[in-house]
Formats: sequence, structure tokens, C-alpha cells
Amino acid sequence: MNKMIYVLLVILVGGIVSCYDDKSKKANREIPEVTITTDKEILEAVYGKELIVKPVIKKGDQGSANLSYQWQVNLTPRGHELMDIGEGAELIYEVANEPSGNPYLLVLKVTDNDEGIDYYKMWDLYVSNSFGEGLLVAHTGNSGETSDLTFVKAPQVTYGYEEEPEYTRDIYSFANGGLIEGRVNSVVANIATNGATYNLSRLVIGTDKEIFSVDPVTFGRTMSNEDLFFQAPTLFKVETISTAVGNCLLTIIDGKAYGQIGNGAYQFFSPMNYAAGSTQVFNGKLAVEKTTSVMTAAFTCYDETNGYFVYGANFLVFNNGATSILTQQLGEGQYVFDPGNLPNKKAIAAGVGNNSEHLHLLRDLNSGLDTLFKISSISYVPGGTGKISINECTDITQAVDYAFCENMDVMYYATDDKIYPALLAGSSARSGTPWNLPSTGERITRVQVYQQAWYGNSAYSSEDYEFIHAQHQKQLLVSTYNSSTGEGKVYIVPITTLGTGALGEASQILTGFGEITAIGTTLK
Repeated sequence: MNKMIYVLLVILVGGIVSCYDDKSKKANREIPEVTITTDKEILEAVYGKELIVKPVIKKGDQGSANLSYQWQVNLTPRGHELMDIGEGAELIYEVANEPSGNPYLLVLKVTDNDEGIDYYKMWDLYVSNSFGEGLLVAHTGNSGETSDLTFVKAPQVTYGYEEEPEYTRDIYSFANGGLIEGRVNSVVANIATNGATYNLSRLVIGTDKEIFSVDPVTFGRTMSNEDLFFQAPTLFKVETISTAVGNCLLTIIDGKAYGQIGNGAYQFFSPMNYAAGSTQVFNGKLAVEKTTSVMTAAFTCYDETNGYFVYGANFLVFNNGATSILTQQLGEGQYVFDPGNLPNKKAIAAGVGNNSEHLHLLRDLNSGLDTLFKISSISYVPGGTGKISINECTDITQAVDYAFCENMDVMYYATDDKIYPALLAGSSARSGTPWNLPSTGERITRVQVYQQAWYGNSAYSSEDYEFIHAQHQKQLLVSTYNSSTGEGKVYIVPITTLGTGALGEASQILTGFGEITAIGTTLK
């Protein structure tokens, strides 16, 4: 019995030594590493279409290896739950993830079956709708009785797109089975949230008869008129809709201002009260901030009825009905004019300029002369910091529209056939060389600075947004109309020199619209 136990111990010890030797040999040898490489670290996909990813996968210098693959993507942006979408070395996936401004996480796990080792590769995956980024052009063929929308992709307005312009005509009527009632005056892309982590992309549209939102994937209506308000107005005569700092929306309807907090609800709050007992009169000529802190003036407006400026420090104050009139002068000589005492003026145009200054072009009803008033928004109670006469600018009395630049001290103004840059320096503006409309029979109807739709939506910032177009805030969108043919066009005009605002020849001409009434940019 003792001899038998001894023999068993020898066998066991021998077996243990053999196992140890085998493991020692495997541990000491160099295991070829599996590498996974692609030409892009950030991927883009289109909802409902195929995403194809072909990574280069190698195990050391071996041409082939015993590898297996698992592709996964999370169900919601930044979510933790993953779903399996492929088992091959290459991924072919019909994208079922809903479009979002936040990236999904795409994961590839490669298993070396010989060694029992897993390797991982991850990408940020942005999913857009089938239309993607571009222009949404509102147009009418019957003087504004009804309107429709056309979506346009072009290299100048669509990040990563390099083909000829692509038009999706009359996209609203196709999706909804009928035309828009009234004349569209505002098309705004907005990221809203109900307090959850998932952001809702939508387009908010205003006319002289209604306000509504559409799904940017299908362009079908999602909310209309009363649905968009906690306390709805009796009329829905929209003057303007703007995105504002802090992911907010601001709309002027029938002389009243309504604000919507982007991270609080999908609906507008009750009308804003800026002074107890005073007549509330807002117009569509607003200077609305998109990027600075909500503790500064989110927007300013000249009240023609009361003869002074009003401002909104943030929308929470407005929604509580406690905001005040901008009347305060903080020290004699500190400010150039008293924004609380400017009677007998008419609001002509407004916007945000360089260094977040609010710019308001007002016409004196007695003299007929125009002055550009500058309001600083740096402090909680902003003040009037400058006045610039524009009456010496060439053809200024023939101006039909205006646009302000946030990246230089320039105002553009349009006549029927020219666009002038006006340099805002000193006490009197001076105009530069005009851009001339190259076609006869047309007249310019509006001009605006091109801004991508992410700008002003707090879901994004210039520091972390991956798809900033090279022409963001560096080109003009100029719409024209030929009354004889009934055709509207959009000229995309590059700003060739920042600082002076000099303009080059049109880089693209978009054609085939009716009378253009508004142009918006869509989210990627």
C-alpha cells in the first residue's frame, strides 16, 4: 500500500512539473498582438441606410489567424446597453439607431481563439437623418397664402458633402399631404429635452398664421400651435423665432414674447412681463445671444411704443414675470446714450455683432436719419456703449435688408441688386466695394450670414463639435426673386476677407424655388 501511494505521488509530481513546464514555455514566448486600425476614428451614418466599416485586422505578421469578431452598438447615445449587430471582420449594418446630436458608441471585439485574448476597438458614431445637414428653404407661389419647404444639400452648406447640389423639392407637402398655411418667416433647428438624457431634434417653423414643429427625419408635423404653449395666445401671427443662449427658443407672436427653456420642456411659457402695468410691445427686430452665459442679456429689443430698450437677462426671470426695463445709466459719461429714453424711433434691423455686442438700427421718425445703437451685454444690467451713423454709406437709403456679423465689426446691407459691407468703426460707418447681382430681371429680397444649425444649441459647442464647416459664419446667403418668371434663387457668397467683410463671386447658385420667404439650416 505504501509503495502504491509513493508511485502515485511520483506520477502526480511528474504531472505537475510537466504542466508547469508547458505553462512556462507559453508564458515566456512572445504572443503576436492583434491590431485593429481604420482611417477614421469618428464615424458617420445615416438612419435607415447601410453602414460599412472595413478595419484592417492583423495578428503580428501572420496573414491569417484564428480570430472571431463581435460588433456592438449602444441603444441610446451614451447609454450602457449594447446590442449585437455583426459577427464578421467587416461590418455591414442597416442603421436602426435614431438620429441624434450625441454620438453612439460602436464597439468591435476581436477574440484570438488560439490564445484566449480579447481585443477591443471603439468609435464614436454619429447618426443623422437621410437628409442630413443643409438648407431648408421656405417658399411660396401665391403671395404667401400657402408655403412649402425644399431641402438642399450642397458642399457650401453640408459638411463632408462634395457632390453637385441635391434638391428634395416640396418636402413638407409630401410628408404631410398638404401645404403650409400662410407665409413662413422663420425656420429654426432646435435641440430640446424634457429633462432626460436623450435630446430631441426638431425644426420649429413660424408663419403669419401658425407655429409648429416637424420631425427632421420625416418632416412630418409633431406639435402645432396650442400644443407648443403652456398658455397659448389667441392668434398665432409669428413675427420671428430665434434660438438663444442656454438652448432656449424665443418667439414674438402678435407683439408678445414667449420663451422656452431647452432643458426644461418642449413648450413655451406664458408671455413675458418686463414691467408691471406697462404695455408689452415686442417686435421681430431682436438681438439674440447664442453663445454667452445666460447671466448676461440673452436678448434686447427696442420697444417702439414706449420708446426704450428692453432686455432679457435669462428666461427663468421672464417666466417668473419679474424682469425689468433697461433704463439704468451707471455713472455719467460711462455710457454714450440712455437706452431707457429714446423716443420717436422705428426699429429697422437688429442682431448680435463682434464681442457679443447687441446692435440695433433705429430710424428717427422726426429726421428720417438712421443710427446704429450698440448695447454691451457684458454686465447683468447692460448699457448703451456706442452710436454709429450709417447715413453716409453708399445707397443706404435703398437698403431692403441687413445682416450683422458676430466675428467682425461689419454690417451687410442689401439693395435690389447689390450687397454692401459697412465697416462699423468710429462714429460713422463707411461702405466697402459692393457685390453685384450677376443676373438681370431678379431683385435681392433678403441677406443673412450662414451659420450652422448646431450654433446656439447648447448640446454642442465649438470645442467639442466635430463637424464645423469651413464656411461657418464666413459666407452670405442671398435670396433673389424674379417676378416675371416666379423663380427664387439662393446665391452663396463667400466672405473673402474677415475684418473688412469683402465679398467674392458666388460659389454656388441654388435655383428652382418660388418666392423665398425664409432660409434655415438643418442639424447634421
